[in-house]
Amino acid sequence: MRIHAPEITRTNGNVRVSARIETEARLPHLPETLWYKFPEEFEGMIFHGLEPFLIPLVPCAMNIVEAIDVPGDISPRLLFHLERYQQMYHYWEPRSFAPIPIRHAGSRGSDPLVNPARAKPVGMMFSGGVDSFHTLHRNLPGNQPVPEYQITHGIYLFGFDLQEHERASYAKSLARYQRLFADLHLTLIPLEFNARQFWRGGTQLENRHWQAKTFGAGLAGAGHVLGGGLGKLYMASSQLFNHGEFMGSEMRLDQSLSTEWLEIIHDGLVEDRTRKTVALADWPATYDALRVCWWNPDGVQNCGQCPKCVRTMTTLEALGKLGHYSVFPKPYRPRLILQRLATIAGSAYLRDMRAIARKNGRWDLVIPLWIAGWIANIRAALKRFARVFNPAFEGW
Repeated sequence: MRIHAPEITRTNGNVRVSARIETEARLPHLPETLWYKFPEEFEGMIFHGLEPFLIPLVPCAMNIVEAIDVPGDISPRLLFHLERYQQMYHYWEPRSFAPIPIRHAGSRGSDPLVNPARAKPVGMMFSGGVDSFHTLHRNLPGNQPVPEYQITHGIYLFGFDLQEHERASYAKSLARYQRLFADLHLTLIPLEFNARQFWRGGTQLENRHWQAKTFGAGLAGAGHVLGGGLGKLYMASSQLFNHGEFMGSEMRLDQSLSTEWLEIIHDGLVEDRTRKTVALADWPATYDALRVCWWNPDGVQNCGQCPKCVRTMTTLEALGKLGHYSVFPKPYRPRLILQRLATIAGSAYLRDMRAIARKNGRWDLVIPLWIAGWIANIRAALKRFARVFNPAFEGW
């Protein structure tokens, strides 16, 4: 796999940073170009290096077992940690990821177009979900005590969870989040990219290897393309630090993707999503902006039927806060717990929600949550049994 020299083009008020990608296997599902696109007003933040292209392609190259040729210098910090990054991927999923060499012209400790003396803005990958809202709230200037780590910019992606047929929904949510960031005296940068397409089936929402195994590299690449203006980048944790399952975005992986000029910070790893929801329930900024849906979102409006919607709605209902949220359909029906969570949600989520419901005397929620947890435990046991015979089993 060869990464060609990046090019910058400008059309219709947008700037596009792209690099042609050649693969030895010439697989038909792989695009010929990896690209990022964002408004021209942020052109001064472009990082003029190869790291934004190298990082998202590492999991792909490991999967198709091709070395990566980079026509230029690479951050020595990144080069050092990419070896360990690959070792972790291979350890966790040896059938899918094989270590590959990265051939490059040399290494450098800084980018001549980045001014290290200038105070650098702090960015975050923002999706509008529980995890990213929690990271935003924790690190606002009024909440983060260290000024150098207070968030100044958000990056809102198209091509990550929302695909081409959902562009209208993205436009609606982008307008809402730009107002939200402006109200907080922050800047939101819309950024479109195609890194997801470098994984076979990556354009399919249900594809587990993009959704769960490789998305962190895509997020980091999108942050690095703006690394000429950013000095730090928060990536919100989706799991606790001691979560046993391999995730494509977690502390050891994400922080390995830092360079001398952009620090990647994996944030929120000591609080699970239920506790994050509890923490957000008293922040009015989320009441008309929280977007958790992955089935059929309409801007920031959630479908109210998918497992993520039901999980969030149940927690908010148990807290007595769901009525404050205009982004979820009403009324809430406890039977959704058995319909959507019993065979999908992990037992830890259900246990935490059950504790909140019990504390608030919501026995109409405790009972279906207990039944759903019992079913989830049986499902997990059956899955472990099936993996004895087929380690790659992902059913149920």
